[in-house]
Amino acid sequence: MAKWNESEMWKTYDEITPPVVATDGDRNERKIEMNILDDKSEAGDGESNILQRKASKRTAVRINQFEDKTSYGKPKTKKKSRTRGTHSDSAQKMDAGSVVATSPVRLADLLDEIVAIIQRYIQLPSESSAMIIALWITQTYCFQSFQYFGYLAIRSATPRCGKSQLLRVVSKMCVDTPPITTAPTPAVLYRNSRAVVILDEIDQLRNQDKDSHGAVLAVLNAGFERGNVIQRVDKSGGGSFEVKEFDVYGGKAIAGIEQLADTLSDRTFSIELKRVKSRMPRLRLHLMESTFQEIRDRLTQWMAEHEDALRETYGSLPDESPMLASFDDRFQDIAEPLVVLATLADQERPEGLSILDRLGEGLTTTFWRREPSGREGAFIAILHIVEQYIGEEDSVFISTDELLEECGQST
Repeated sequence: MAKWNESEMWKTYDEITPPVVATDGDRNERKIEMNILDDKSEAGDGESNILQRKASKRTAVRINQFEDKTSYGKPKTKKKSRTRGTHSDSAQKMDAGSVVATSPVRLADLLDEIVAIIQRYIQLPSESSAMIIALWITQTYCFQSFQYFGYLAIRSATPRCGKSQLLRVVSKMCVDTPPITTAPTPAVLYRNSRAVVILDEIDQLRNQDKDSHGAVLAVLNAGFERGNVIQRVDKSGGGSFEVKEFDVYGGKAIAGIEQLADTLSDRTFSIELKRVKSRMPRLRLHLMESTFQEIRDRLTQWMAEHEDALRETYGSLPDESPMLASFDDRFQDIAEPLVVLATLADQERPEGLSILDRLGEGLTTTFWRREPSGREGAFIAILHIVEQYIGEEDSVFISTDELLEECGQST
């Protein structure tokens, strides 16, 4: 029978094992496995092949565990030039999707990976803004566990700031990979069976006739809360008419240049983008599909394993969390699901950067940078002027001419 020597063993082992930078512990385990094979050198060729396959399978599991440990916020072993989130990264991953899918998933590690992908291709105001987006994407997989689902509003004052680019990345990581649409009719929104709707160039809705724009806005205003429906009269097969209810609850991500209507803005996490001076890396979605698919699979797995924990944590929240106490009631409603997800993520990974801390920073920035628009902005301006006149008095008379003059000076 053929005698295996160590050099031949390493060569054969490397051929069946993908390259990876391992820790000293991993190298020791690999050496032990080689010794085991060497001890079995008297075995027949068939037995040697079986031993090789077993060794490679055990190493594949450790490789995935090792890659999970090298997430954002932790010391990483330097690898050969490989850019995270690009096709070169995904193409070199092992062809062991079943091993990855069944390996333990820590939500905090997964959120950091999503943040890294977003920040690679889109210039955001801060890393905490990227964390809000990552948690919003995560909620698309479990939104039925919550009463509210705040919308994601991407806005910029000028074109070519990355709004559509960000929507593309978000779409690829959301549940069911919803397509991006523009200028939908009301029926498209309330008859849509998808859990998530992504709307680009939402400014075009204003160009519709008044009735259509109002109907679309009504659907969007209702869709952030579970249990809200749109009722329509449909003709039945027998020629009679019947009232049908359409569930409109679900995630909505929207992008545009103009300010949103007051009621819609009140239901959103607003992310404002600015045009960057330096060019961002080119986004080639078709080469990243395996990376996005892995993220979707791992999010699906985590949600399946934590459904009960999500509901229990959400139900145990106080009437007013200290973290959200400075926000109004509506913003607290839409922020609580993200707080639940961040809390569970930190419980799984007590070490490293806190997800909840970064979320808190992002929520504070998003809330206080909300710009009142339309009638709300006008009311706030008038109240500010009146407050200056009243001061410490219980009541003060202000003539219309004086008030109009002050309004003219403040604009």
